Amino acid sequence: MSYRNAARKKTHGTGCRCGCGGSEPRSGRWERRGSTIVLLPDRGTVVTAPRRDEIQEEVGGGAPSFTVCDFIHPNIDVAAQYALFGMLRAGPGPRLAALQMLAAVRQNRLRGIYQEDQYVPAQRAKQLRMGWWDLIARNRNLERQLAACVMGDRLDPPLMVFRKSLASDHTRLGRELMLAWRFCGVPTFTLPTASGRSCTRPAPKPSPKPKLSADHKNPGFEVTEGDRRELSVSIRIRSSGPGTIAWRAETWHSWLRVEPESGSAPPEGAEIRLVVDPKEIRVQRPGMPLRIVTPVILYSPVNNENLETIEVTVEVKPRR
Repeated sequence: MSYRNAARKKTHGTGCRCGCGGSEPRSGRWERRGSTIVLLPDRGTVVTAPRRDEIQEEVGGGAPSFTVCDFIHPNIDVAAQYALFGMLRAGPGPRLAALQMLAAVRQNRLRGIYQEDQYVPAQRAKQLRMGWWDLIARNRNLERQLAACVMGDRLDPPLMVFRKSLASDHTRLGRELMLAWRFCGVPTFTLPTASGRSCTRPAPKPSPKPKLSADHKNPGFEVTEGDRRELSVSIRIRSSGPGTIAWRAETWHSWLRVEPESGSAPPEGAEIRLVVDPKEIRVQRPGMPLRIVTPVILYSPVNNENLETIEVTVEVKPRR
């Protein structure tokens, strides 16, 4: 059976894959990605995102109406909150998808909606033995996919991730989330109702939030295939504000570690070491040069915010 026919057998008469709850026909092409058959729809749907000054704008008829406050949730990225709110004004299909995603997150049927490099998707990537940068795949013709539904084990609900480049484009983000939502397979649930409550803008802060910065963001290592001696580089990280910033480091390879794994950075700076163990690097084609680029991310232990990213490059040269 072809991929197209196999996918059609799992499609309702409405044109929507089982479990997505959609109601509008779709057109497009089918692609196979690993063990999953994926529909790439025609990207004609226009989703209008709200401006940030439209905090109290009401959408739809009836009383009360939805406001952006209804989409505030700790497991939904702020950019995604605005994107879902904007989907309410884009027609019945996008409106239904936005309410389904909100309900799924509230009921813990969907783990959340996150930017790809945030802490929760990074941990899901570790469970799947991959890097967070591989959570959103490419299709055959190298068209970049911008959002995806990522499955976990049988006890973990799926989560949705989107590219960092979409965080400032709420209109496009809403469109991409709608496409990705169709493949989560989350069962039918009760849709949320509008609260009608208004949002109050937070008072302006007297000073900018301190930031964590590293004095060397692109360290490089050169090793020879078969080397057993560890290499390391020292990097100084510091807080831009008057207080210290707590952090913890995450890596995605056994041959790369951070010493110490967590700590706090004062304004005058603190030193960390990146250590590369060549013995743990697996070379798939011996005798051929290999170049590896992988991130080290420093997260906040308080709210899992991505504080700083350091890109490590390792050049593995063949032994002569």
